Amino acid sequence: MVCEMPDKNSRTQYINVFLLCADASIIKALSDAINKLCMDNTCTYSIIQSKVVDKFFYIKVQPLAMEDLENIRKSLSLLMNEHKDSVSWYKIEVVEIR
Repeated sequence: MVCEMPDKNSRTQYINVFLLCADASIIKALSDAINKLCMDNTCTYSIIQSKVVDKFFYIKVQPLAMEDLENIRKSLSLLMNEHKDSVSWYKIEVVEIR
């Protein structure tokens, strides 16, 4: 049996957005904006609503090209600031898996 070790340079990065909405109806507008962002920057995303807190959402954005990651992160931050009246709290983090 041969076990291959992953290449030290191989890594996956994605962006997590944790979001608490003042009004959960804003998620449709945010979804549309993230969809446009991903079409422009070639990324995929998923939005998952908490089963415990109705207004809490988890958004995972996976860039297809790692060089786009920082631009996507900045765009997500701008997007959250644009909707600050409907967003109670958010946190954006970059996750790297080796």
